[in-house]
Amino acid sequence: MSEVFTVVCKNIAATAAQDVLIAYVSSTKKLQLLAIEMAANGQVTIGNYPIQIKYLAAAVVAGSGGAAATPKNINPDGAAPTFTARSNDFTQATGALTTWLATQFNPLQPYYWEPPKSVAVGDEPKAELSGAISLSLDSVTGTLNISATMWLREV
Repeated sequence: MSEVFTVVCKNIAATAAQDVLIAYVSSTKKLQLLAIEMAANGQVTIGNYPIQIKYLAAAVVAGSGGAAATPKNINPDGAAPTFTARSNDFTQATGALTTWLATQFNPLQPYYWEPPKSVAVGDEPKAELSGAISLSLDSVTGTLNISATMWLREV
C-alpha cells in the first residue's frame, strides 16, 4: 500500500539561491510528487523570484547549510517514511538534473502547484530509487521568510 507524507519548513530565512525543500528517495521505494505550497511571511514588496521543481537522478550529492526536515505520514497509523528530507540548503544538491517546472514566485501571494487535471492519479511526477525531488529557489533579493509544504507518495 502506498503512503502519503508531507515535508514542511516553517519561516526559514532565505537569503540566497537554495533548495527550500528536498526529498531524497530511498533505495527501496520511489516517490511521487503530489503537490507543493509555498508562502512568504512579512513581505511588502512585489518580487518575482525564479523557482524550479527539479528531479535529480541517482548519484545525488546532498546539499548542505540547512537542516533535516522530518517527513510526516498524513495517516497517524501509517508506516514510517523510507526517504529523508532537508530544508533551506543554500548549497544545493547536485546530480543528473531534470527540471519538471520552472516558474516565478511572488512573495505577496502564496504559490501552489499540483499536477494538471489531465494527469491521472498514480501518474504524478515520479522520482526513481536513490534520486531526489527539490523545490529550488533560484535567486533572492534581501531576505524571504518562507514556509513550504511538499506532499509526496511512496510507491
